Amino acid sequence: METPDPNQPQTDLQAQPEKAPVLEHVPLQEPIRRGTQVIASIDVRKPKAKELRGLTLQAIQQGEVNTMIALIPRITVPPLLPHEVEEMDPADLLSLGGAISGFFYTSADKEMLAKVLGQIEQETPNS
Repeated sequence: METPDPNQPQTDLQAQPEKAPVLEHVPLQEPIRRGTQVIASIDVRKPKAKELRGLTLQAIQQGEVNTMIALIPRITVPPLLPHEVEEMDPADLLSLGGAISGFFYTSADKEMLAKVLGQIEQETPNS
């Protein structure tokens, strides 16, 4: 095994392409007005650990309102301002919270949830 030369760049680690951010598109029931601009939908980006500073994962998963008001401006495209989140329609806040919560499930969790929901749909008679 070769000893790495400290004077040579670590190309194996540095040449890795950056992954595209994971986004969830959320249409708003009540568009946000910012001057003459109307924001009718928001893209929510999967947060990085640094964007979760000062927040608890439990509060995020529970959709705790103060936590959502702190987190949403950090991970939305276009970036929402804190006062815009505070004035947001509750249904839109819940939709954004649901999109955020979905980022914290593993692939196995999502697969199990899809199976459970599929079973519920099969058991529910059509009206």
